[in-house]
Amino acid sequence: MVKLIEFDLTTLYGTIKGLNEYLNVSEKMISDYNDFCNGDYSVDDFLEFISVTDQQLLSGELLLSTLHVTTNNDDCNSIKEHGLVSLQKALTINTPLRKHLKQKGVIIDIENKVINYNGETIDISKKFEKFDMFADDDEQILTMIIYKLYEDYQINSFFGSDNVLDYGGYCSDRPEFLYNLSELLNEPSILYDWERDNDTKCYVIKFNAPISYITDYTFFDEMDFALKKHELDYLDKEEIEIKKRKWIIHQALANIFDENYQREYTCFLKFEVSVPPSDIIRIYSPEEYLEAYNI
Repeated sequence: MVKLIEFDLTTLYGTIKGLNEYLNVSEKMISDYNDFCNGDYSVDDFLEFISVTDQQLLSGELLLSTLHVTTNNDDCNSIKEHGLVSLQKALTINTPLRKHLKQKGVIIDIENKVINYNGETIDISKKFEKFDMFADDDEQILTMIIYKLYEDYQINSFFGSDNVLDYGGYCSDRPEFLYNLSELLNEPSILYDWERDNDTKCYVIKFNAPISYITDYTFFDEMDFALKKHELDYLDKEEIEIKKRKWIIHQALANIFDENYQREYTCFLKFEVSVPPSDIIRIYSPEEYLEAYNI
């Protein structure tokens, strides 16, 4: 049976506990390494210091804890039932987002790639290739909708942040997608009625994701030990997995030695992945989140 190891990079305590469970490293060993490296830490030196080989890094299934910001008007009942789902799925199953759009006369047909609104049909079948800065406003808005629905619909979250509620996409107020849709349909109430609904509240969802559920590009980094995009073309699965796990260890060392566990770095789940209710650790109100993370 594969050992499941929870690695919570969102807190300093969770980081140290994760290293201990994953690599059998005590706090004293971490302190000894800190004295040894004198602040000039590296993943490979750390692994050599604690006598862990690259092959040993492959033992166990890592569950990475991460934080997702959302809003809804049903006290998270749909999340408790279905888990966290992608934008595509949220527009297909019975969620507050789908209900809100239906009330506004908006039906989005993901499979057939059309949006129906008040008797009008909008074609969204054009394949996204790139954003064209020279296109007119209407074309840019349509391109953004297509991008959100078919290229950027996965679940995104934070491994670290000084405050996830301050993310620039205003996810603490409403789904980003509603802003784009209100622009496309020239109907501001699609956005503002969601925000003004007294039942709509913000939540921070802490959940575990197996490393196998997370996209490769989450782990991209320019550091020597880390995964690069071009390496996916020639490294085998074990080599790729080792680089991902070294990325995690580096983040853990940065949390501990740089005391920088509140820096912002993000997690992107694979497109086909949902987070089942069983993998949700806790649902915070904004106030509970701020207190739990001493913000």
